[in-house]
Amino acid sequence: MTIRLALTMGDPAGIGPEICLKSLEAASEAGVQALLVGDAGVLERGAAALGMDYGLPAVSEPSASVAEGHAVLDLGNVDAASHEFGAVKAEYGRASVDYLRTAVDMCMDGDAHAIVTAPINKEALKAAEVQEPGHTEMLGTFTGTDTYETMFTVGRMRIFFATRHKSLSGAIESIT
Repeated sequence: MTIRLALTMGDPAGIGPEICLKSLEAASEAGVQALLVGDAGVLERGAAALGMDYGLPAVSEPSASVAEGHAVLDLGNVDAASHEFGAVKAEYGRASVDYLRTAVDMCMDGDAHAIVTAPINKEALKAAEVQEPGHTEMLGTFTGTDTYETMFTVGRMRIFFATRHKSLSGAIESIT
């Protein structure tokens, strides 16, 4: 069985498209199939800016199978002609939320085994009036989960956040 990852593009104007494109080689070496959830036009522009070949087939349904390799689930949220790398826009905040929601739906529907997320832009989320401050909270909302944590693994260590999305003084005040 091939492991299929839903790889969200993150903020369309940020580093996410580059991270996604550069991660495909490692995914291939690991024997997993990546379905990039995002916008094909933005990924094509990113590949061109990086001097990379772009040959990802676009699919329109999460359940679409690709014979071999990786593909992009093209949500068509961002107009490639007017797209700006480095810009903070509500449109980009909404798009990054749509990518994550789609990836969650894919996992819940059995179309992907796991989600890998590229960075989002908190300012773009605020501009889009998104209530959740980050990925973890959105994952909780989209899955109907009230109790959730972020965990990092480093070797045998498991690391959880005591606080998140707070200023240093706010974090200090919230720890008991």
